[in-house]
Amino acid sequence: MDEERLLSSPIDFGICTVQFPSMKACYKTKSEMERGHMLDYLLASSACFPVFPMTEINGYKYIDGGFSDNLPIDLALDMGADEIVVVDMHLIPVHPQYINRPSILYSCPPVDLGGFMDFNKDALERNRRLGYLMAYKLFGNYEGNQYTFLPSNQTVFHDYYKQLLMMEKEMRGFFNSNSSELTSLLLEANHQIILNLKDYTYITLDFIGELMGFDDLKVYAFEEYKNMILNAFEKYMEKDYFPQELSLTKVNLSFLQNHLNRESIVGFFLHQMKYKEAMDMKSYYTFCKKELMMASLIYLLIGGGSNEHH
Repeated sequence: MDEERLLSSPIDFGICTVQFPSMKACYKTKSEMERGHMLDYLLASSACFPVFPMTEINGYKYIDGGFSDNLPIDLALDMGADEIVVVDMHLIPVHPQYINRPSILYSCPPVDLGGFMDFNKDALERNRRLGYLMAYKLFGNYEGNQYTFLPSNQTVFHDYYKQLLMMEKEMRGFFNSNSSELTSLLLEANHQIILNLKDYTYITLDFIGELMGFDDLKVYAFEEYKNMILNAFEKYMEKDYFPQELSLTKVNLSFLQNHLNRESIVGFFLHQMKYKEAMDMKSYYTFCKKELMMASLIYLLIGGGSNEHH
């Protein structure tokens, strides 16, 4: 490594490593690293002990900075950063206090990326692809959360958002509470990052895609993804798919859980929405929230009405 070339660059950088055995965090910018040891500090910051050996510098041993701070946002702030792009590799954010902050763009993976020492080629290729798609979504080139879409404006974005507001209003009346449980489910899937209008639809489309096993490494046109859903649930929209006596007024939650899988429960709700003039779904709000959300969105995608009776 050419230390002088590195030092002469106008681009600064910093690292975090951990002194062993005290486990004290050590933060260094490039100007603070002793000459002749810059490469050692780089190795120390990535010494994932015990898989990789400790690095010794001036008689002290150091290991990976992740043992103390795997995402040193504070170091970036201390160094004077005006804008910060955070690439968090964890499903549960490491620094939730920096989510929803001006000039801090915080991203988390939509799915578990597996162990950080998993060098399986297929796993690495999958994670690389997911990271590529996430970056494009983060900067507005693509849309979506877990699944990826070409930019699109659809009337369903507004219609479904309004539908969820109506469902939550009904839930608050039924449970005598001030909660917004459906929005809470979407926020949880979005790592508590503030939802925009399209996120309500896109995250529910994630629920459907995950349920049906759609490929999350592709980039979809909205109509393409919509047609995949309609094809998958077409059978449930046949009038005679469910026996005539099988209706919300006669079926309890226990029957649904014991006789239908999650896909069929979504299909059953969808069937009820399509063919029943009036439905009372209040008793299903506790245990079938996601299924009701998915069915409501699919109903809108097939051209259903406003679903005000929900």
